[in-house]
Amino acid sequence: MEPENENDVHPTEDSARVEPDTSNLAGSTDESGIQAEAGAQSAGEMASEDALSDMPDLGAESSTSAEPQASAPGAESQSTHLRIEIDLVEGDLTILGGSPQVLLDTGANEPDDDSMDQSDGAALRFTRLPDDSELRVPDGAEVLVRRIYGDLRAEHFDGFVLAQRVSGDADVERVAVTQIAQLEGDLTAQHGGSLTVRTVSGDARIEDYDEAPILGHISGDLEASDLPGLEVRDSVSGSVELDRCGTVTLLGSVGGDLEAKRSTVILRGSSVGGDVHISSVLAMTVAAIGGDLDVDGAVEAIEVHSVGGDADIRDARGPVQLSTVGGDLKIKNATGGLSVKRVGGDATIDTALGDQTDYTVHASGDVTLWVREDVNARFVARTFGGEIKTRLPLSVERGRRRNLVGVLGHGSSTVT
Repeated sequence: MEPENENDVHPTEDSARVEPDTSNLAGSTDESGIQAEAGAQSAGEMASEDALSDMPDLGAESSTSAEPQASAPGAESQSTHLRIEIDLVEGDLTILGGSPQVLLDTGANEPDDDSMDQSDGAALRFTRLPDDSELRVPDGAEVLVRRIYGDLRAEHFDGFVLAQRVSGDADVERVAVTQIAQLEGDLTAQHGGSLTVRTVSGDARIEDYDEAPILGHISGDLEASDLPGLEVRDSVSGSVELDRCGTVTLLGSVGGDLEAKRSTVILRGSSVGGDVHISSVLAMTVAAIGGDLDVDGAVEAIEVHSVGGDADIRDARGPVQLSTVGGDLKIKNATGGLSVKRVGGDATIDTALGDQTDYTVHASGDVTLWVREDVNARFVARTFGGEIKTRLPLSVERGRRRNLVGVLGHGSSTVT
């Protein structure tokens, strides 16, 4: 099969149209309690925006007394719409694509040739596979697995892999479409087409996908790079590290640190328990940050409701809005405007004033303002217990409340 993109794994016209026949599985429930859908979705549909909520169940696990059923080694696939269903794998499972036919290697537990269950010309079913099974399949096929008691490894497969529950780790490389409902170990996925994982109980590392991966809850750390986008629809208990990830949407909280480089980060109603370091981003929205905030380069708006530690923002061309900063505030080159309602420590602002923009800072400590380039602004400063000093040609009113007021240039901006 000729590659259709740089990862050689994007679904072909045939593999994208494959529709698994799961009508005999409808209404069943596996031990995770996820109800099966009556109608199966195509591989392309299952990787859609609603993939997490619509991910189908593969039915109940087989009883322990079920006899193994397997295709005979060397059995040729009857159609490019080949579907392979596996009820249970007793240990690790390896899936390899690019084979001209279906080949199963189970080591010393090789099944008999007459144990194959092929109900139609495009479906094979295995009731149980032993540990360390290796399955080689043609590209364009679908592999559906209910339960894996060990690790899952899938490589170089221009097809569709769906795993309902994996007790160990998952290592996926160059697979067109991958969906995992429940992963109890770590996730490593790279150089693929599309990826959807509902739950990861360990760490997740994702690199170089053609479509934006969709993830649910992650109990460990998340590391992602070289993605066109990323959506995390639940919380990340550990830290998040992003590099060249396009638009990243985090809908849940982040328990540790958040570091993003060359990515657009959107946190909707979320919190970050540790520090936030953002470099070369387009925009940022964070509800609460437990530690420090460090931003170096932002094209669009920065909006943070609460920062527990210090805030240091540089080269922000969009508006900067901070409700509360518990420590010190440092701003350099904020030409899009600045609004900080409360700073627990000192505030230092060093910037050119953008045209028709507002700069408002309220601080418990000292406030130092350095104005660069041409100044066209109206200044209003007030202190209740300290002093106001300026080198600008502005008047300072002295009294119980010391005020500074004045206008330089045509006064298109406002500094308060």
